[in-house]
Amino acid sequence: MKSPLRLSRSAKVMLLLLGGLMFRVFIGCRPPDPIEMSYNRLRCIGVDNSGTYLNPHSSLDTMQAGAIALQLELTDTLLYGGDYYVQSRRGTNWGLDRLYAWEIMESYKPIAKVESLQIFTLVDLDATTHAGDEITAAWLYAPDSFELYQGLEKAFDELNRIQDASAAGVCLVFKGKPEAEEVQFVVEVALSDGRVLSCESPLITLLSETL
Repeated sequence: MKSPLRLSRSAKVMLLLLGGLMFRVFIGCRPPDPIEMSYNRLRCIGVDNSGTYLNPHSSLDTMQAGAIALQLELTDTLLYGGDYYVQSRRGTNWGLDRLYAWEIMESYKPIAKVESLQIFTLVDLDATTHAGDEITAAWLYAPDSFELYQGLEKAFDELNRIQDASAAGVCLVFKGKPEAEEVQFVVEVALSDGRVLSCESPLITLLSETL
C-alpha cells in the first residue's frame, strides 16, 4: 500500500505564503467602501437656462427674466480635495497598496440626508410676491439635460445618493417671469441630523429681451 502524498516542509511554507499573497491581492483589488461624509456648506450661483451661453453651468449675474436658474452645491469641506481618501485607505490594506484603478473610483456617502428645501426671495418679484416671501413652490429640479424638469423631491434623491466626490450639486429653475429688474434669493436646506444650511444667491440682473 502506497503511503499518502506528503508535502515537504518547504512546500507547505510556499503554499502558506502563496495563500497569504492571494488574500492580500484580493483585499487590494476589491472596490473600497464609500467614505462617509457630512455636508457642511451650501453654495448657490446663477446659471444659464436660456441656451444663450455655451456652458449652462457657468456662473452668471445676468440672465433672461424668463430663464432664471440656480446651481446648488452641498460640500463636506473637511473631505474636499481628496487627501482623506489616500491617507485613510493606506494602512488598512494589509501592507499592499490598492490598485491605482480603484484609487480613482472612490465614492462618498452622505451621513445626514437632505429632508427639505426652502427658497425665499429677497426682493419684490411683482405686486403679490414681496421680499421675505417663501417661493419654493415656484421652483423645479432640472437634470443635466435641462430637457425634462422634475419635482424638487428628485433633487433630494440626487443629493442623497452615493457621490463620486465629497460634494453634490443640482440645478433648480424658476417657473415664473418676475417683473423686477433684479432678483436675489435665499436657499435653506434642512438635513436629517437637525442642521440647516443656507446661502444667498448673487444679485441677478434680469433682461427682458433675448441676448
